[in-house]
Amino acid sequence: MKRRVFFASLAAVLVPALPAMAAKKKKKSKADKEREERKKKRDAEKKAVDKILRERDDNDDGSLSRTEYVENADDKETASRLFELHNKNRDRNLTRSEIAASLGFD
Repeated sequence: MKRRVFFASLAAVLVPALPAMAAKKKKKSKADKEREERKKKRDAEKKAVDKILRERDDNDDGSLSRTEYVENADDKETASRLFELHNKNRDRNLTRSEIAASLGFD
């Protein structure tokens, strides 16, 4: 009997507090929101770079050579200059990070 009374009084205290406890869990902290925004940005960057590589990377090496970059461009001279501008390490290939930077993902 004492056990029933104990559990009944415990339930009477905890049950009204459950919605408040659930509401606290639903609120996201500023750090959580910032983390989600960074993840969205990384996902968008990856998707954009993957699309370019899928369309232009003929030898599937994960980077773009000058030939791969320029061959589908309407203005090949401008494309060639852009390639040089974005090829930061001057290794004659645009890496994933260089492609991302050329798209404005810094």
